[in-house]
Amino acid sequence: MGKKELKKQIKPPFGAVASISSGRDITRGYVDAMALLPVQDSVLRMLGGAALGAYEEVLRDDTVKTALQQRFLALTATEWRVEPGGKSRMDRLAAESLQKQLEKIDFDGITEKMLYALFYGYAVAECMWGVEYDQVVLQEIKVRKQRRFAFSPDGSLRLLTGANPQGELLPDRKFWHFCCGADNDDEPYGLGLAHWLYWLVRFKRGGIRAWLSFLDKFGQPSAVGEFPLGTTEEEQKKLLQAVDGLRSQSGIIIPQGMIIRLLEATRSGQADYADLTRILNESITRLILTQNMTTSDGSSLSQAQVHERMLGSVVRADGNLIASSFNRSVSVWLSDWNFPGAVTPRLVFMTEEPEDLNRRAEREKTISETTGLRPSKKHVEEVYGGDWEEKEQSAPMVAPDPAGKDLAAEQKQQEPAFAEASPYPAQQAIDAVQLPAEQIHAAMTALLAPFISRLQEGATAQELLVQLGEIYREMNYQQLAELLDRIIMAGEVWGRLDADSA
Repeated sequence: MGKKELKKQIKPPFGAVASISSGRDITRGYVDAMALLPVQDSVLRMLGGAALGAYEEVLRDDTVKTALQQRFLALTATEWRVEPGGKSRMDRLAAESLQKQLEKIDFDGITEKMLYALFYGYAVAECMWGVEYDQVVLQEIKVRKQRRFAFSPDGSLRLLTGANPQGELLPDRKFWHFCCGADNDDEPYGLGLAHWLYWLVRFKRGGIRAWLSFLDKFGQPSAVGEFPLGTTEEEQKKLLQAVDGLRSQSGIIIPQGMIIRLLEATRSGQADYADLTRILNESITRLILTQNMTTSDGSSLSQAQVHERMLGSVVRADGNLIASSFNRSVSVWLSDWNFPGAVTPRLVFMTEEPEDLNRRAEREKTISETTGLRPSKKHVEEVYGGDWEEKEQSAPMVAPDPAGKDLAAEQKQQEPAFAEASPYPAQQAIDAVQLPAEQIHAAMTALLAPFISRLQEGATAQELLVQLGEIYREMNYQQLAELLDRIIMAGEVWGRLDADSA
């Protein structure tokens, strides 16, 4: 059987096999008859379906709000830009057009609202289109409340209204939505941080409620009135009034024979409630930021710096999530309408950490001092910025002689003339072997390549000393040996000729 016949017989299996329709999803059952796809979030199912209102209550917690705000603002504080998807003129025009449109709207505010998908599991925004100069433009993006929307079993987005609680079908290329947090693609609602925060916040509120009750009860001693047996009901009421008077009165009077004493707590529960609240707050912070030293007191500077880098990784992931969703939807729509045939431009958040230029300068200085190489002017301007020019070389200062002699001329006469031709034929033959500078440079570069590569990777002097044996074995001395062989051979040949002619 030939290759062509084999290719005709082998075809890829198109379409979805493990879909959630027709009862094929054993985790859901038969969902085709349902207008809306039920959520899989166990907390929401316990609370009664898509009860996102309970998650909105979680946002009222001060620790949740603070941590989410730190995470969101870390991304919205970064710069963003639109890059061309290709190199053609049409690709560049598509990117420039999208860049200008996003600059006209509050895209940072839109980004912050869309980031609440991390909390709820999904976010939905409506694109408000307009026309300017025969082009479709993005006049505004309105982020809508999540619980106004649901998904049908086929994955399409529906708008829940009073007239249609089962949801209205929405037009294509109108709503930008994305989900996150779920561990599979069968859950269009995603799985937000609120799923894990719900119980932490609930336990925290219960602990604080008990703490306040404890403080109300034992914050100050309770007054206890004692009366002897046979005390009338009227006298008991007078005693109770006297006890109540202790809350606002500094002095009271009671009938003779009755006693009032103060009842104080025999144990202190303050540390227990305080520890519970602190532990829950730390868990909330770690869950949202993956660390807690950028929000907690008592951490060392080095620990906080490590945790800040961890937060930077989270922010980069959030930026990639938002940009990827935008580039697969809004960016594609505008490019297709206005610049058909162009490669879709890409929204990019500049979340990469800036390079430590001081460390790079030290590394390049070490390379220059070790190898004799130096960076070009173009390299310096591209890496360090600014407008650079060659440094003027000043002539050496020569002190005047008191006797009036020209010391510079006299010093020049006393210098040996190394450039004068040798009277010996063999030496002249060796001098005649001209080695191009490119060959010498190539030979030295090949020889020092292992050493230079380690310097560029940031190896310290101590690390280089430890690796000297390994570096020596990796050195390529073949080119340099060939150049030296040429010189030695020329010297030997002319040496023998000079000896024969003598």
